[in-house]
Amino acid sequence: MYYPIQLPFLLNEEFTRVMNYQEKIIPESSDFILCFWEISSKMNEPTQVKNVIIADGCIDLIVDYDQKMIFFTGNQQTDFDYEIQTPAHFFGARMMPGAFHQLTGIPANEVMDEFLLLSDIFADLDHDEFFSLSLSEAQEKFQTYLVGKFAEKHPNEFTQLFPRMSETIPQTTEDLYELLHFSPRQCQRLFSKNFGLTPKMVLSILRFQKCLQILTSEQAKPADILAVTNYYDQPHFNRDFKHHLGITPLELVASVPAKDQTLQFAILAKESLSLMLQEQSNLSEEYPILTTEKIQPSITLYITIDNFEEFYANTKTKYPIYTEPHATFYGAKEFAITDTDGYVLTFTEYKED
Repeated sequence: MYYPIQLPFLLNEEFTRVMNYQEKIIPESSDFILCFWEISSKMNEPTQVKNVIIADGCIDLIVDYDQKMIFFTGNQQTDFDYEIQTPAHFFGARMMPGAFHQLTGIPANEVMDEFLLLSDIFADLDHDEFFSLSLSEAQEKFQTYLVGKFAEKHPNEFTQLFPRMSETIPQTTEDLYELLHFSPRQCQRLFSKNFGLTPKMVLSILRFQKCLQILTSEQAKPADILAVTNYYDQPHFNRDFKHHLGITPLELVASVPAKDQTLQFAILAKESLSLMLQEQSNLSEEYPILTTEKIQPSITLYITIDNFEEFYANTKTKYPIYTEPHATFYGAKEFAITDTDGYVLTFTEYKED
């Protein structure tokens, strides 16, 4: 399932102070509508606040309740400077990439980074009647209206493509062309029509959103940052991440506080080398051995390998296995050993194919 993440409450402290943001999922409509969302101001005093809208490949149908507008729009790249004048009330629907074109027949590239009024496409929603409703009544009518629009439709191959590829992301555009059996020219044309994006943009968004899900997951642990950075070389990863989000991976994780609000780890990085400093109490959740045995005044290594099964088979005959092979929630395989000096070494392999 492809469910992209928006993080206005983490990316802008002023936004969190001034605005409320929430999402609502309607499971029976999830093939086309990822969620219904709402942004509303917490106070009535006039002010301006910036909302960071992360590139996710989606086209939204948005209601500006105060300005009495209903429009489609999407972003090819992250918008770091979308200004909201309060008091304000917005709500809308985030549609699966491909759903806009399937619903309207209009090429998606015509609405990316543009605004297209609903009334210019469909004449079956009475504009005056809609905005005479209370906010809650308008939200209910909007939801019923859009769910009804998709009621008799089944997702086509392009509306299903983001969920399909989010599980196994092609590493290159050449891999993508081969997977879909399209020539580069065909793929460029069809992606522009269905998504309003180039194939390269689609792969970049899918990779970034997957990294974002890992780094913001409640299941995530500090070492997952290192696993994620192994998807690319370190400078490329940081550059790509900052392009999409405006901050580095470490800055994002630092924005998600621990339950007790304490600092539990830090990462020092230079080129392809990353060094993590982590508290014993935090690390012992993953390695209980550290609570019962003396910690060596040295390091615990997290090592990326190839040929996982063969490496494990050879290693288990020579060293005690501390953690048996297992799959992480983000698709890596790991096992850990204790070496002859009592240090814990974790070996991991991650493949996207």
